[in-house]
Amino acid sequence: LASGIRINDRVAVGVGVQVLAALGSELDLGLDPATGRIEPGTVQISLQPSASLTAGVSLRPGFGLRLGLGFRQEVSLRYRIPTRLGVGPLLAADLLVAQNTLYSPTTLELGAAWRSQDNRVLIAASVRMAMWSEAPDPSPRLEIDIGGGVAGDIGVDEQFDIGRDTAQRSPGFGDTVTPAVAAELWPKERLCVRGGYSFRPSPAPRAIGLTNQLDNDAHIIGLGAEVGLGDSVLERAAAKDEQPRQRHAFYFRAAGQVQLLPRRTVYKRDPNDPVGDLDHGGAAVHVALHFGARF
Repeated sequence: LASGIRINDRVAVGVGVQVLAALGSELDLGLDPATGRIEPGTVQISLQPSASLTAGVSLRPGFGLRLGLGFRQEVSLRYRIPTRLGVGPLLAADLLVAQNTLYSPTTLELGAAWRSQDNRVLIAASVRMAMWSEAPDPSPRLEIDIGGGVAGDIGVDEQFDIGRDTAQRSPGFGDTVTPAVAAELWPKERLCVRGGYSFRPSPAPRAIGLTNQLDNDAHIIGLGAEVGLGDSVLERAAAKDEQPRQRHAFYFRAAGQVQLLPRRTVYKRDPNDPVGDLDHGGAAVHVALHFGARF
């Protein structure tokens, strides 16, 4: 949900909120050891909304220049399922399963674009900073606390506890700065070509420990073209200092993007590492076709 207002021809502001729903539940069950049946208990399941702020400012100082500043607050999606299981008079067990399954960091982005007066050339650049150092531990969390009943009376309950003393560890991510540049050119009345490049450094450290967070730097290259068809349609200028743009009623667009992921090779020194040496990288290719009409 978001709203914006154009204060005048040169200044516009916007603010919004992004909402995700986390899963929460609480189970209280009983197990009859004689019959092996689970006795009716309490089962509660809920969705817990988590909201984050988004905001932006757009400035048009003139001469075809446009500046923008955007902010997005961190947002995460997690689940937490505590369960209490009673096994007759023998024992009672408290179980907890929890995990952060999605995390988007606080992001600040500054961008600028310049369009020529004849609308034939557009040049844009931006830089984005993502605060990945605040990321929580994404690994699943499992805790088991045995107590009560016969197990507590004979003093063996604590010997079967799992994970209660295990603290959540930071994944060791680092903040990233992602620069990007792009350009658009109209060499012919009916032909437009576009291109762009961005470098996204990986926030994840090299996987030299027992925990493997696999991620790569990314060189992102995009190319595209647009062909106009049919009669021309006059589009309103984006600002007073820009000329109205003639665009064709129908258009066909083709675009491609390549993400090059430089390989990371890690040699593990611990002989007890269950995974061993790692080598990860590669490339991702995206292709898009688009046909549209203007009225």
